Amino acid sequence: MNKPDKLQRILVRRGENPQRSVRFFLAGLFCFVLGIAGLYLGASAWIWWQIPGIALMIIGVLVTLYGYVGIVANRLAFFRHQAQLNKEKYKHLE
Repeated sequence: MNKPDKLQRILVRRGENPQRSVRFFLAGLFCFVLGIAGLYLGASAWIWWQIPGIALMIIGVLVTLYGYVGIVANRLAFFRHQAQLNKEKYKHLE
């Protein structure tokens, strides 16, 4: 088998722990929802609740993005690996 290319190494390194990526994704999603709740609370109760709400939304989006990139990298690394195996397996058909 050939040595993995640079992109494959990056994808494997970034997506090596999909459970951790899902935890980051869910934590960021929860943080984002808390930020939305802060915005609504600030609109109806005390207006200064909106500032921490916006900060939580920004943090939530960044953490969710970090987790999502890990999930996608894991899937892409898997598909690229399978494509390479299939190419070697069926090279006699070319």
